[in-house]
Amino acid sequence: MLIGSAITVLESSVPTLIHKSGKIIDETRNVLKIASGDQKNISIPKSSCVFEVETDGRKIIVSGKELVGTPQERIHKL
Repeated sequence: MLIGSAITVLESSVPTLIHKSGKIIDETRNVLKIASGDQKNISIPKSSCVFEVETDGRKIIVSGKELVGTPQERIHKL
């Protein structure tokens, strides 16, 4: 599950999103919502970004295209 994980945008088709980071607080099919350090919540489209996600003490790099869908839908892809 992604909610609660630390995340950083490494690449994006939206230049202002690059290097945005924070904690994932919510997720929809196409968007991750993160709480950034400046107390703002940011909505980030999954499909147009590459992320570094830290969970369980491990950092992984993942294309947002792999994250599109609800958690329930992603389970069925496996």
